[in-house]
Amino acid sequence: GCGSARAALLSQFISPYTGHIYGRHITGLCNRKQKEVSKAIKRAHVFGFMSVMFKNPSFLTDPKICNVKYPE
Repeated sequence: GCGSARAALLSQFISPYTGHIYGRHITGLCNRKQKEVSKAIKRAHVFGFMSVMFKNPSFLTDPKICNVKYPE
């Protein structure tokens, strides 16, 4: 359905390691579009189209994953 297709599109803006929404320095979106994507992802979580991912916290301290100098 439409919800699952949109969730697949939005999942491109979420880190598979941390579950966090990528920042503008990674997405390349303008400020307005970044806010729209963030809002859409949060809405998809609320309505159940996307699961809220709680990843292993050890990933959060790995500089190769979370350092802005090494985007995925």
